Formats: sequence, structure tokens, C-alpha cells
Amino acid sequence: MPDRITFIADLSHNLKPVGKMPDLDKLAMAWLVLSMLYVVVLTHLVGPARPDAFSQLLSTPRFLFETLSGVVAIVYVSVQAFRDAVPGRTSGKLQLLGLTLMLFWLLQYVIGLVAPTLEPASLENDRAVILKPCCIPWCP
Repeated sequence: MPDRITFIADLSHNLKPVGKMPDLDKLAMAWLVLSMLYVVVLTHLVGPARPDAFSQLLSTPRFLFETLSGVVAIVYVSVQAFRDAVPGRTSGKLQLLGLTLMLFWLLQYVIGLVAPTLEPASLENDRAVILKPCCIPWCP
């Protein structure tokens, strides 16, 4: 036991204090705003994958529900990822809630395989089909 105490004392001797850690909530919010801005600009430039996606959000409640559950799950898990960078900032219950939200969102896809919410989209907009898979992985 004394060896460990001596070892820790030797490691911590003459250490300079570190600066205050930045507010993780502000960093997460900045990242989220920049990412959403990127997606909005990209969608504006090449258009949505479905030509009538925005009108279908309003006319099909289940499609709106699936989309909103995905947005909520992604935002929650993203903020949790920033908080998880600091030990003790998250609890097991909060992480379990994030996992539950993600599983619920993915369950919507499984249900969609059996009973699709919308009819499959046609590939009329070739530019969007080519550019989106190339650009979306570069999201900040």
C-alpha cells in the first residue's frame, strides 16, 4: 500500500493546475446547430430524396412520428456522447434512456419492413441519388 501512495505522490508532485473545462452542453449545442445547418444546406442544394417529403410529413402522421422519434433519439444520444466524455456526467439511467430511444426508432424501421408508411419513392431526381450518399458522411 505505501508504494501506491508514494507512486501517486510522485506523479502529482509539481503539477500545474489545468484550465476550466469548457461547458459540454454549449459544445454539444454548437455541434448540433452546425450539423443541422449542414443538412439543411445540403437538402436545399440537392433536394430531398423524395420529391414530396415535406408535404408527406404533414399529411402522414406515422411518417411524422417516425421522423420525430429519430430526431429526438439522435439529439439525445449525441448530447449523451458529449457528456460521456467527462466521467460522472452521465448515469446508467440516462444512458439506458438513450439506448431505449434508439431501439424505439430502429423498431420503426422494422415495422416499416412489414407495413411501410409510404409508397417507395421513384428515383426521378438522379442528382440527389448520386450526391447524398457522397456528402452525408461528411457531416460535421
